[in-house]
Amino acid sequence: AGLPLEHGKPLVWGARGRRRGIRIEHGVAQEIALRDDEDPVAAGITVHDENHESPGYAAVLAALALILFFRGWRQALHWWLPIVLIALSIPIPDVLTTSLALPLQLRASRWGAAMLEARHVPVTLSGNIIRLLDPSGQPLRDLFVTEACSGLRSLTALLSLGVLVGGLWLRHPLSRILLVALAIPVAMVVNAIRVFLTGYLVYWVDPKLGDGFMHLSEGWLMFVIAFLILGAFTWVVAAIEARTGPRAADA
Repeated sequence: AGLPLEHGKPLVWGARGRRRGIRIEHGVAQEIALRDDEDPVAAGITVHDENHESPGYAAVLAALALILFFRGWRQALHWWLPIVLIALSIPIPDVLTTSLALPLQLRASRWGAAMLEARHVPVTLSGNIIRLLDPSGQPLRDLFVTEACSGLRSLTALLSLGVLVGGLWLRHPLSRILLVALAIPVAMVVNAIRVFLTGYLVYWVDPKLGDGFMHLSEGWLMFVIAFLILGAFTWVVAAIEARTGPRAADA
């Protein structure tokens, strides 16, 4: 959720295609364009790609077109669940990932900082950087909510699980849509709680709890909690459907 940040050191993402990067100076992240001959490490810049596109969507569309051509719309609708799951399994293009991750990073940072302040942890917020302060108001530790901590991966995984669970255990199209829609706020709230827990443990318990296995295990635990929330919603809705009428036709 929040990674400890050291001033002036690059945060490595990797590099492909046309290069842009992030330079960290005094706790502030700045996006910078790179020349082809510029060494990003020497410049203290982290690099990401803007041109990587996945060909998987074209393959799914081609397969869907073949189904429509040979079998028609009825067969495509009958196979909606595997088609949607295959489409969701395709990696999101880097350009779209970057545009989606930044708003999620900022929102998780705001919500996490607000929860820390509610629990009497002194913090200041600058973009996606949460600065923990000591009782005298001096900087104690910086937490950088990176793209990997934006919750986008958890969101896409929860959407896929919502589609799968809804397709297998829910009867009505509206129930399935509500389940998938619920995955979005659940993923955002759970990720903000993960940011809060990281800052809270770093401040009150041990700064080392913001790194390594403990940092990763927080993400696993919060994802399990999010899935349990979706599972509980599915169980309640399925029970309501069982009482309200006969099985509806699949969408």
